[in-house]
Order: sequence, then C-alpha cells, then structure tokens
Amino acid sequence: MVSAAGVIAGPGFLQALNALRAIQTFDDMKRGTMDAMTYLNGFGLTTSVDMGAFTIPGTPDMQDAAVADNVESLNPWTIQASS
Repeated sequence: MVSAAGVIAGPGFLQALNALRAIQTFDDMKRGTMDAMTYLNGFGLTTSVDMGAFTIPGTPDMQDAAVADNVESLNPWTIQASS
C-alpha cells in the first residue's frame, strides 16, 4: 500500500526496496552521490559527516554488527545496498 504522501507502508516496503536494489546500477549510485553533494553544496556546506550504515542481515563475517534491512543498510565489504 502507498499512502497519499507516497509512503510505502507495511510488508510491501521491503519488497519495493529490494526490487529497486535489484535494478540499481553503479551509475545510479554515482548519480545519487552527486545529487546529495549538489544538495548539500546548495546550503553552502562543504563537509557532511555520515556515521555509516546498518549491515544487511546475512552479510558474511558481521557477527556483532547492528543489522537492519532498510534504506540505510549496506554491505560493508562492497559498500553497496545489496548483499
């Protein structure tokens, strides 16, 4: 279900996220990074500190890591949004 504000609610959220992850290319990732940098520069910011991301559940060799499967999740070995 998608709300009037465009928010995906319920179990469909993870399915939609994984569908987008499956078609995302490296060029898409680079464009997203450039979009974020342009946005921050629009405010005059020259530094942005990102405190990292959650580890996607099932990523190998991450025994005690904080795991979650959401838009803030990455594979720390590849820094990609899919495991």
